[in-house]
Amino acid sequence: MERVRLTEDIMHLDVSLSVPRPGLIIVCPEVLVDGVPACFDGWKRIAVTREETRYLATNGLPIDQNNYILGYNDHFDGKKVRD
Repeated sequence: MERVRLTEDIMHLDVSLSVPRPGLIIVCPEVLVDGVPACFDGWKRIAVTREETRYLATNGLPIDQNNYILGYNDHFDGKKVRD
């Protein structure tokens, strides 16, 4: 088990980090106090901003290696993550 320290304005890890498939993370590095965990070294990263975490930019549902369900709203269209 690895503990990940978050900034005080982030209540859940899934708001700052997601693993859609092995080798790929969606992450907001600025809210991970001690940085991205070393277990993700060498993985491709889709970086999102602190502002985007407010709209759950990293909060998706990985179904399998080819399918990831991502929500969107008027403030976050998910384009950066989709691309």
